[in-house]
Amino acid sequence: MQFLDSLQQLGYSSVNIALVFLVIMVVIYRSFRGILSKHVPRAIFIAVFAAAFVFSINYFSGFNKAMLKAVKEKRATEQTEQKKDN
Repeated sequence: MQFLDSLQQLGYSSVNIALVFLVIMVVIYRSFRGILSKHVPRAIFIAVFAAAFVFSINYFSGFNKAMLKAVKEKRATEQTEQKKDN
């Protein structure tokens, strides 16, 4: 559920991350196609990229939350300073 919440919070950025991971995965897969000829290594290859994708979505979501919190705190500080000046 955390992954789905992270995807929802990132919005369109999650689509960009997914496309980048897909392109990178295809390029690396085509580069090592001869080595990955058996089914087990292919499954491991896909599992590694899926895990990296989930990790990156969760990481960027946490980073996004921290940035939004910092922006809100900055705005609140600016508003209180403006009220004091008036």
